[in-house]
Amino acid sequence: GKMNQNKNILLKIALLSCAVVTASINAIAGNIPAIAESFSDVPVHIIELITTIPSLSMMIAILCSSLISGVIGNKRTVLIGLLLCGLGGVAPYIFQDIIIMMVTRLLFGFGVGLISSTLLIMIIYFFDGKTRSQMIGLQGSVGGLGSLICTYIAGQLLMFGWNVSFLTYLVSFIVFLIVFLYVPNVTDVQSSNEHSGSKICWSKIFLYAVLSFISVTLATFFVIKCSTLLILNEYGSVQDGSLLVMFISAGSLVSGAMYGNIYNKLKNKSLILFYLICAISFVIASASRSLLLTLLSAFILGYGYMAFVPFLQEKVGIYGNKGTTTLLVFQSLGSFIAPYFGAILSYFSDTLSHQFFIAGLSYIVLMLVAYIIKDFT
Repeated sequence: GKMNQNKNILLKIALLSCAVVTASINAIAGNIPAIAESFSDVPVHIIELITTIPSLSMMIAILCSSLISGVIGNKRTVLIGLLLCGLGGVAPYIFQDIIIMMVTRLLFGFGVGLISSTLLIMIIYFFDGKTRSQMIGLQGSVGGLGSLICTYIAGQLLMFGWNVSFLTYLVSFIVFLIVFLYVPNVTDVQSSNEHSGSKICWSKIFLYAVLSFISVTLATFFVIKCSTLLILNEYGSVQDGSLLVMFISAGSLVSGAMYGNIYNKLKNKSLILFYLICAISFVIASASRSLLLTLLSAFILGYGYMAFVPFLQEKVGIYGNKGTTTLLVFQSLGSFIAPYFGAILSYFSDTLSHQFFIAGLSYIVLMLVAYIIKDFT
């Protein structure tokens, strides 16, 4: 049974290595200014979509994934996802056309969606109790590490041209091999739904889904705008932009590793803390006039981000497939609309630093919400 599976180190490594690919979705966020330069006639929020448009097809994939895995099994679903990420990720290296890039990024997102939804369901199937909390947290940690490495490579490759930086996505093919070798094929996952007897509580699922939507939108705004913040306030270069994204990943890495322990101590109160951490990060970034301080804020953001994401995932995970799917769809939607959220913020203020401050205040509001609902479950 599960205890036996819990000891299976190779299975854990194989499942967690998928997070490297799904987290690398933002690895090229630091290159936005460089890409925008070579497409000077294209509005910048369209260029930012190159980072976030995968979230759109990711939603579609998440919605289809249970149908797909029902037919071909979970393992094959993840493998197809990894292939799509590899092909869609590397394609902009060959085709430097904005339309083709959008299409291949959509393919990439579809792959990520297949992987992330199936992965969460498999983790819930294979593990329980504290091991499950740890695995869900570690997903963020390994994702942070992978994203760190992918972003670093992308930043280095940027010197040879922004298109070369997309070669960082070759990592998908390596993970494909690991999963192919070490993950058993699981078809019947539905039966592991602990709430199969009781009624699915949609009010809770939607509450956590909406929270996820708002908090991910805010965090993604940070990810896509932080490079621009450096350049506008004149204390950094495009290369430093990749460094910022790396610091976000480093924060996620630390946070994912600590998540299981924090949650076991603070239980539902931990969400209040996680939102506070995000708020602090935005306020520091908005006030900062030095690269060092902004790097610190990026680290703190990554930490808060990779703490509230597993928290919300675990909350709906107990409702099985439907809960997981709903949450992941809202999460992707939040990521996708981040550039538009940025456009809305610019109505309140033209100054990017002020926009960061407003986003920080939004997290304070989320803290209040988290405080109100802490006894809800």
